[in-house]
Amino acid sequence: MKKIIIFCLIAGFVYACGGQEQSSSSKSKSSAATKKSAELGKSVYKTYCLQCHGAKGNLRLNGASDLTISELSLIDRIEVISNGRNTMLPYKNTLNDKQIAAVSRYLETLIEK
Repeated sequence: MKKIIIFCLIAGFVYACGGQEQSSSSKSKSSAATKKSAELGKSVYKTYCLQCHGAKGNLRLNGASDLTISELSLIDRIEVISNGRNTMLPYKNTLNDKQIAAVSRYLETLIEK
């Protein structure tokens, strides 16, 4: 869990301090990595979360939270996915840190703006 939090803090710091313009090859690598992470997050969601949360995140089956109205931060989502909450099982022994972080970021796409 500490590794995930440290990773998120470092990633946030690097992102916030990265004011320099990237070269086109650097942008394409970054874009490809972001796309790959988004695909991983969506895949993990479909495999492990869809049954209770539904395709749009608002199914609420078996006491699942409505993800479309979630106000949890990225770190809080990582914590819940890792350790579970209420009727949700913990996934820290099922998913690796990369998968947990990817699905945590994917959940942002489900939140109603």
